[in-house]
Amino acid sequence: MKRGPGRPRAIAPFGRVTLRSAAEISGVSYEYLQRLALRGDLPTAKQIDGVWTVTKLASSQIKRREPADTERHAVMLRPAIERYATWARASGTRPVSVWLGDLADLESGWRR
Repeated sequence: MKRGPGRPRAIAPFGRVTLRSAAEISGVSYEYLQRLALRGDLPTAKQIDGVWTVTKLASSQIKRREPADTERHAVMLRPAIERYATWARASGTRPVSVWLGDLADLESGWRR
């Protein structure tokens, strides 16, 4: 959540820092720390004003993880326009993504 122009900066209790401050200290993104907190991998406390805090010790121990395999590359798969048009005609009024999922379920034999 972004701080608005009239909203004061969040202050953490003694011995704790906000997630934003912990992100700056450790060199990782706020979103990464938020995901860790939601998964329970980072011990946090939610203050009365809704600000999440973490102990200074825990924030100093947060390390940026390096990718395991640097030879891997992300690939976005997109069907050819003609193939998608064929799928759209076959799916009728249903969205193509739902139709493809149902088709895969039918082919695998999985029943809901």
